[in-house]
Amino acid sequence: LELGDKAKAHSYAKKVIELTPVDNLKSKVDKLPYIYRYLADAYIILGEYNKAYEYISKALLSPRCFYCSEEVCIDAMYSLAYLEYVKENIDKVKAHLDEIFKLDISRTDAIGLAYKIGL
Repeated sequence: LELGDKAKAHSYAKKVIELTPVDNLKSKVDKLPYIYRYLADAYIILGEYNKAYEYISKALLSPRCFYCSEEVCIDAMYSLAYLEYVKENIDKVKAHLDEIFKLDISRTDAIGLAYKIGL
């Protein structure tokens, strides 16, 4: 979205939402945070922030996924920080980034966002 092709970003986001079987995820319990995080990111792109927050919350409350060994989905934490960034809630962005860096100081996505807000 930030690279300038808003139409392509919206098309991609709609495709993610269309192809994700949210009503039948019982067999994908080991991937729930991952799936919910991608849905949240799609809704952020579309500007549907309440829906994005709903899926970020689901990702953060889901069991650990196959992707990493962390107790909480750091990707979802980043999505939450980014959501607050697009909503211009910089104090909340800083708080979320602080939590992310406590878990993993090397997150390049979080480092980039920290740079954008002047940390």
